[in-house]
Amino acid sequence: DNIYLDYYEEWGLILFELNLKTFIDVCRNIGAIPILLTQPRLVKKDNSQQEKRSIGYHLQGLNHSALYNSFIKCDSIIFNVGDKKIVEVFDLASKIESDLNHLSFVLDVFDKFAP
Repeated sequence: DNIYLDYYEEWGLILFELNLKTFIDVCRNIGAIPILLTQPRLVKKDNSQQEKRSIGYHLQGLNHSALYNSFIKCDSIIFNVGDKKIVEVFDLASKIESDLNHLSFVLDVFDKFAP
């Protein structure tokens, strides 16, 4: 955990918000109905050591706290953009249990395709 950053860059969140707004605009421009959703994920505030071993910290370069906080901030951006742009948001992150039993399929697929 000491080799990863304990903060995330704000510009990443700004680009995330811009990408969401662009996605919504493009959907509407082609006549599609945009929807947003939060991402079910293994990262939670109080992960066990076993769960932490399954989290790809090396992919983001963030320690556990920074990664957790960045997900919380991204969820907030998703809800705010949804409100501002009048788009339905499905909160899957709060509906799907964030543990190895519920997310093992996602982790297996990710392991097969991750660099």
